[in-house]
Amino acid sequence: MLILDNADDLGMVHEIIPSGKNGHVLLTTRAQAVGAIARRVEIQKMGTEEGSLLVLRLAFLHPDGIPEEMFIEGAPELGPVLGPVGSDAFGLNSSISEILKYSLLRRDPNARILEIHRLVQTVLKLGMDEATQRLWAERAVQAVNCAFPFVQFSTWAGCERLLPQAHACAELINQWGFEFPESSRLLNRAGFCLYERGRYAGAKPLLERALAIWEKALGPEHPDLANSLKQHG
Repeated sequence: MLILDNADDLGMVHEIIPSGKNGHVLLTTRAQAVGAIARRVEIQKMGTEEGSLLVLRLAFLHPDGIPEEMFIEGAPELGPVLGPVGSDAFGLNSSISEILKYSLLRRDPNARILEIHRLVQTVLKLGMDEATQRLWAERAVQAVNCAFPFVQFSTWAGCERLLPQAHACAELINQWGFEFPESSRLLNRAGFCLYERGRYAGAKPLLERALAIWEKALGPEHPDLANSLKQHG
């Protein structure tokens, strides 16, 4: 597939498009008349809520199996625009439905999970400056932390459902050097979930990173360190 963005000079497009019938060409243009060069598909402007919801996907989450409850439970951490959408079930459903029109997301309505193509994630990230990337990376960690349940037998299914997102957040925590308490809590719960399920090799780096963050915050000899980790597990 050949993608030509902002192809307003359609005369030049003729020179770029290869001859032959193999492959596909996708072009975006502000030209009103495209003639026989392409089949015209009008794209409506996305609203603020839909655009904000799109920006979060995910650019910073694991692209597969994104639980919708993450946006509900994590709504307080998603900022002044996206937060109210996540806290309103009808608004969230409307926003997701709008995005689905553009085939930028896939949705399993029965499992209530979303999927996004990795290429869409890459494009979204490239469109953000460093400060914006850091802001949304932190919001993603905070939201997943809110949604990740306390680890016990009755919540194993919920923990497993959010583990891919916890792993994605672990990468964000390392990449951006996040050391706020919620990052340690998320790593600790995810690691403890893996430990309880006998997946010790996967649990070890998460638990070690959680411990390192808490040691830096409290000091390695602080008497509350063990209790803090235990309570957050």
